[in-house]
Amino acid sequence: FIFNLEESIKNNNDKRTKDYITFLYSRTVGLNELSEFSLLDLFNLDNEAAMLTFFVVPFTFVEECDVTNLVELRARINESQAQSGSNVKVTYLPFVLKAIVASLKKFPKLNSVYDESAGDMVMKRYYNLGIGVATDAGLSVVVLKNADRKSIAELGAEVAELSERARQGKSTPDDVSGSTFTITSLGLQGGMLATPIINYPEVAILGIHKIKETPVVRSGEIVIRQMMNISC
Repeated sequence: FIFNLEESIKNNNDKRTKDYITFLYSRTVGLNELSEFSLLDLFNLDNEAAMLTFFVVPFTFVEECDVTNLVELRARINESQAQSGSNVKVTYLPFVLKAIVASLKKFPKLNSVYDESAGDMVMKRYYNLGIGVATDAGLSVVVLKNADRKSIAELGAEVAELSERARQGKSTPDDVSGSTFTITSLGLQGGMLATPIINYPEVAILGIHKIKETPVVRSGEIVIRQMMNISC
């Protein structure tokens, strides 16, 4: 079943139906049900309380990723596109979006929003990815709906369309609402890393940074690989 959750709930006055639709798309975790936790729990993604500590203990986690295979794959795809007469070039972002969806399915607590009025963390069963876009008016977050159901090509085309509307100041309310997790790309700004700010009421965010050739050790030898930092 494919629903638009907000529209389905808004247009249906039957409480049992509303409750069922909400169940299909989300799971609620009451904060008052959580027990005390130790400092070690901050690093345990299986602990409900650990996912909520950002409300009292903000922190940034940084990791270095080897994306050499991705760089080579993208180059092959764009070369094939050019040979077929297409001027469309694939960016890295659609591949990142695919990887994020796979990760959110493995760690579903990260695909959540915080309901402050109820004191609950609501885990979503759909994947609406917010994407930070720099505009003349400042940073805007456009929302790519149901990212898990789209191909690399579809993701790339929709990101380009949403981003262009945002830069022109023509985003619709639907373009900028309903995200469950946000990605901000800082590669063009350079630098080694940055601390992305969580897009409230979401509970997590990912910052992706510049890809660059870096000497690393592989099997006891120094080799050049394409490396990228991520922060969350």
